[in-house]
Amino acid sequence: MIYNILCCINTEYAKLSFLNINSYHRLDKDKKFAIFCDDIIYEWFQAKTNNFNYPDNVEIIKLKEKREAWQLYKIDIFKHYYQKEDFVIIDADSNWSKAVDITKNAVTFLNKSYVIGTRISKDIVADYTHLDDIIGIKPSMTNNQIGFLSIPKQFHKNNILDEWYSLANKIKNLKNVRKGLNFQSEQLSISLIIQINGYPIKFLKDKEGLNNRNILHSFYWSHINEEQKNSHLKGYNF
Repeated sequence: MIYNILCCINTEYAKLSFLNINSYHRLDKDKKFAIFCDDIIYEWFQAKTNNFNYPDNVEIIKLKEKREAWQLYKIDIFKHYYQKEDFVIIDADSNWSKAVDITKNAVTFLNKSYVIGTRISKDIVADYTHLDDIIGIKPSMTNNQIGFLSIPKQFHKNNILDEWYSLANKIKNLKNVRKGLNFQSEQLSISLIIQINGYPIKFLKDKEGLNNRNILHSFYWSHINEEQKNSHLKGYNF
């Protein structure tokens, strides 16, 4: 099972992929990784692969499509594996503290985020309000974090690839909604599709947060200061 990472547009997140992969290889040096990149990041990587502890176990792949919305690149990576191999994708800005065996009998998300029928705040209506025309959707369904997402091959059916592209585009283009809803289009769409199809779901973690370092945790790169960022990247030749 290859673990995949998307790196596009921003070299900062490309740098974090080294931390991500090296942290896993300290736990299991034989794990295979693939990094999918746009043209700019693909070229940036070429002279820097010696920063990986085990570069032979990391493949850099150039994305074929050019997308206006970067979220669709994650679905393009799923397309690369669709009905051929198990699919796993991980956010670049992640760090591993424990290697785990991922079940092939369920779709695994990082953690459950929130129930779509619940108001985001006193002034912001529930996401379900904007999505209730989707066949099969229920207010009790959840938006699940895809900082880690595993879709085993046995669940690559029922036109799930086309459904994911279609619903992600619909959510991305919704008008008069909170900004976060459009931004999470690829995450919310696959969360709902898996639930609408009735696939079994598991979660890698009970919850995720800034200080929750269980199994896999995010660096929350946009929320830390420059000194902390430099400390994480110390020793790398970029």
